[in-house]
Amino acid sequence: MDISQVLTDAQIEQVPMGSIMPAVREHLIADAQGKAVSPARHHVSFENGQIVFTIGGSQSLAGFRAYETFSSPDRSGEDQIVAVWDRENCRLKGIAIGSRLGELRTGALGGIAIDVLASRTAGICGVIGAGKQAETQVLAATTVRQFEAVRVFSRDPVSRAAFADKMSAAAAANVMPVATARDCVEGADVVILATNSKAPVIAADWILPTAHVTTLGPKARLGHELPVELAARAAVIASDSPQQIAAHGAQHMLHGTRDWDRIVHLGDLAPAFDPDAARGMTLYLSAGLAGSEVAALDAALGEPGAAV
Repeated sequence: MDISQVLTDAQIEQVPMGSIMPAVREHLIADAQGKAVSPARHHVSFENGQIVFTIGGSQSLAGFRAYETFSSPDRSGEDQIVAVWDRENCRLKGIAIGSRLGELRTGALGGIAIDVLASRTAGICGVIGAGKQAETQVLAATTVRQFEAVRVFSRDPVSRAAFADKMSAAAAANVMPVATARDCVEGADVVILATNSKAPVIAADWILPTAHVTTLGPKARLGHELPVELAARAAVIASDSPQQIAAHGAQHMLHGTRDWDRIVHLGDLAPAFDPDAARGMTLYLSAGLAGSEVAALDAALGEPGAAV
């Protein structure tokens, strides 16, 4: 295999979000139509953690992502590997090493959710969180909508100010730090929650009745960043991977509620859903669609900026 087929985070960083999103969207729709392989993730346990596999593909591609959750004092993040094969000629097309591809594909899925579910005239976006996941969500969101302002809140004022400066340049958008979570989301047309919090980071009554809300962080019954009552208010609840949510079963925050059976596949809505006719709040539950990172890597391999 030629070394040019192995991409590092530095090379993936050069790939535009606009190149990743169409490939991920195609895989999302294919999965909803039964034309992709995207099972729930597989966990292999060890004494100090797990290796987790997401395996999937399309009619032309197959591959996997593997990442670890080992506990260590030196741990700075998940080390990951993604591999993609061409099913037609049985050739390994390439490998990505690092975490950036996973961040980009999660951002791409979030951007697709906004494109499908948020009002086309959305003017204000509020983001809770200032980490890497929040960054790629803003990159994707500003690819599909022209916001007047993107507000950001995190508990650390230094982090949120740095995030605003960085993303104003990276997304060519008006990104501004705000002092409270309420200031961030109240009156926002799009709300993105990108935290590790196991307690709700917003109150349900802060959210506009016509807003779109994305939740990326914990969604467990015993810990979740989103107020559960917000789901009851939503006219539409969608996920990129209902099969992954089903695998969580009784551990999921919505299991046992009337909203559990209302979760629909985002790929079913993507071709023709009209967000401005929905007349209600929409909610996106990010779950991690298997195979979407394989599609993202295939798209990245075709980008000149990713070459060695």
